[in-house]
Amino acid sequence: MTKSQKIVQVRMWAQGVTIAMILATALASQSERQAVKDHPPVDHSWMNQLKLSPEEVSSPVGKVTTKS
Repeated sequence: MTKSQKIVQVRMWAQGVTIAMILATALASQSERQAVKDHPPVDHSWMNQLKLSPEEVSSPVGKVTTKS
């Protein structure tokens, strides 16, 4: 094999490895998306409500005031 043929062979091998890595990354990404879709994250926003003071919590009814 001549030097130029060896360079072409190395380039072809490198391109093959690159394509294989792209495909592996795509498959890993897709399986991760499927795992998240199958098991959605738990909503812990109620914990934030416990940390707020009563004045900061918004009530759907509104603030209750008393006249004295």
